[in-house]
Amino acid sequence: MNITLFTCNHRKSKSVTYGVAQQLIDTLLEDGTLYEFCLPQDMPHVCEACYACFTVGEETCPGRTYLEPILKAMSDSELLIFCVPVYVFHLPGQLKTFLDHLAYQWVVHRADPAMLRKQALIITAAAGAGMKRAERDVRDSMNYWCVARTWGIRIASWGHDWADLPGRFRRKINRKTVRTIQRIKTHHAHLTPSLKVRLLYSFYRFLHLHRKMVPIDDEYWIRQKERSDAKK
Repeated sequence: MNITLFTCNHRKSKSVTYGVAQQLIDTLLEDGTLYEFCLPQDMPHVCEACYACFTVGEETCPGRTYLEPILKAMSDSELLIFCVPVYVFHLPGQLKTFLDHLAYQWVVHRADPAMLRKQALIITAAAGAGMKRAERDVRDSMNYWCVARTWGIRIASWGHDWADLPGRFRRKINRKTVRTIQRIKTHHAHLTPSLKVRLLYSFYRFLHLHRKMVPIDDEYWIRQKERSDAKK
């Protein structure tokens, strides 16, 4: 299984989210390829709200040079993993900046059909509260990108680093990790999108194919349908 991993800092030996991600990768990667991106270093460009991606085309984004290798890795992966340490009750700004750049890929605009064949995992950790909110921030993008299945692991670390987590914490993490690995493996064998994703995709696809939305987006969906029909 090919995996794309997103981290938000270089604290690998101390990061709880990275430690949990590594446990999953050790089991799921097998003979696949791991693509790893650290934000903001690998995506330093901040969205300028120029609307070029919406009105002209995503390839005209000023930050496209940074996005290209990330998009290529995501295209080649079956699983996307997001390490999300909680900052002031929400996801880190550097991850939000990356997600902002892919607003054009929401299903209301120009969803990538390949996302229907992928899974995502959101790993959140906090000393206290905010994990549910941070996970939701990322999950919204996964659903509207039309990622087939999105899973979440929340870790209340109580301020501990990965290296000094108490035994009871590690045992709880291991149980969550084992369950999540099993879910990902089971769905990987017979992957079908969740009900919410199917409804979103079908609803907006219908609107686009009937030219009810923005012309540049409608044309994208019509071309997708023509390519699909040509393969049949």
